[in-house]
Amino acid sequence: MRDLIERLQQRSRAAGRLEGDGGAVIVEFALVLPILLTFSLGIIDFGNAYRQENIGQQVVMSAARTDSQQSKGRFADYEALRNISSGASAMANTVVKEVVVWKANTLITPQCTGTNPTGTTVKGTAGLCNIYSVTQVNEPNPGVGFPAGASNSLSCNGGWDSNWCPLTRNNADGAGDYLGIYVAFEYSSFTKIIASGKQKISEYAIYRLEPAFVGG
Repeated sequence: MRDLIERLQQRSRAAGRLEGDGGAVIVEFALVLPILLTFSLGIIDFGNAYRQENIGQQVVMSAARTDSQQSKGRFADYEALRNISSGASAMANTVVKEVVVWKANTLITPQCTGTNPTGTTVKGTAGLCNIYSVTQVNEPNPGVGFPAGASNSLSCNGGWDSNWCPLTRNNADGAGDYLGIYVAFEYSSFTKIIASGKQKISEYAIYRLEPAFVGG
């Protein structure tokens, strides 16, 4: 009888310890949960930002290829801007902040960047680069920023691309100009974990202007 009582007492003490451990686990989980959620959301946010960067890279490469294929065409930069506008519209939580088209013959790193352009004011450096704002990127009508909106126009005067006019670019076979396009994007974090909610993503690509095709 005495042995039975001792065994019952031991079981009771063991049950009490288990109940105490269970309470501690709940408290510990409540303390750790916010950290786990923050960590998990951070991984998701950084992953999404990385995905937008990859898309942005493809957008810039496509725009630079388009501009170089247009060669000395009057609408070379216009077509590149339309390419960027279309590609950027598919990017989540991301907007275009600045686009630069520059002469990259010897200047193989982006030039004329960091101006944070706004509106439709013509910006750039003569003979070197054209700078475009998001307003100009998203303007679908070529007649707004390019003289008369005519592809056969013989001048860039008054155009958004007047600082490095496509008509003055060299597209000689094997000795043509190199053209670079730089785009700065701004990614908005939905968790606000990344840099107070904003992260700059910048990409650039360089292509040689393609020579004019002559055939019969």
